[in-house]
Amino acid sequence: MGRPDEVSSLLAMRRFALLAAATLLVSPMLAMASGDSDGDGIPDDLEAATARNVFVQGSSSGFVIRSRSIGASPEDAFAIAFSDGNFTVQYFPISSGQATVSYQLAFRRILEVYLENGEWKEENRTELSWNYASARQSEVRTTDGETEVLYSVTSASRTVTVTVGSTNRFARVGGNRLLSPMEVTVDVLIRGWNYTRANSQLALQVEINGTGVPRVDETSDDETAGWAMNESSVKVSSLQDSLFFAWDRMATVDGVPTPVDTTPLEPSPDGVGMSFVYGRGNVIVHDPKIGAVSNAFWSIWSRPTTTAPAFDATIYVLGIAVAAGLVGVTVFLRRRRRTE
Repeated sequence: MGRPDEVSSLLAMRRFALLAAATLLVSPMLAMASGDSDGDGIPDDLEAATARNVFVQGSSSGFVIRSRSIGASPEDAFAIAFSDGNFTVQYFPISSGQATVSYQLAFRRILEVYLENGEWKEENRTELSWNYASARQSEVRTTDGETEVLYSVTSASRTVTVTVGSTNRFARVGGNRLLSPMEVTVDVLIRGWNYTRANSQLALQVEINGTGVPRVDETSDDETAGWAMNESSVKVSSLQDSLFFAWDRMATVDGVPTPVDTTPLEPSPDGVGMSFVYGRGNVIVHDPKIGAVSNAFWSIWSRPTTTAPAFDATIYVLGIAVAAGLVGVTVFLRRRRRTE
């Protein structure tokens, strides 16, 4: 047995080695866990800071969604109402004040179309009216654990179902899409159409009427921010305030991702109109969004924050090697002491 001072020295080195090992191994894990715990790609601190109060109420003739910011000065709000086949969208830069910008959007009709000499020709059409008795409100868990409130309504012909989904914070919703708290999904399902022409396709005609002149952006704000891919939008603005209607440039047709052809905005009886032309199929799913450019959100988002260090596999492996080396040194020294 070694002298007391040797034993004490060896014990101290062993404790140091174990402490170093624990520090090197645990620190990267803590850094990894503190950044984005739900894996939705948004840092936890920003996701919590930009969460909103969301109120949803249904009725026999539609529904209303109102979203209000938390923790900004001033607080803002946006509201989306669906009634008589129209979405009415408003933005309030001061939540208790007046709306500064708004628009109405309607899915007017389904057209059966075909290409002739490079132009779309109409073969058949169905005007869309809505069966409010079919309206359903439900809640689901998103893929990252958030609560999503869904409100669905089906057309009287049962050909089209529109499902609106809202959350109070960033969430990964159906299809692993990232939904921000300043917008709602407006998923469109078309099924059971009886085609009357062998080479025809279906088009969904949309009309928009706003307090500002609608304009098309080939790249949506969400895609610019890195929250979406292959997304375009129509934006309605008044001075510095804006609302948008965005859509994925791909739809799912009979389970297969298929490009969506969009016709230009043109004057219509109720403002301006455009059409989404889909690939031919029995079941068509398309995923537009409605939302606001929130001043409150961006004021919170732009605040300085302390970001947890990212997990680095190189440091982690190096930590294991250093810890193993420290333990090995203590074993070597102890054996050497015994042989002296």
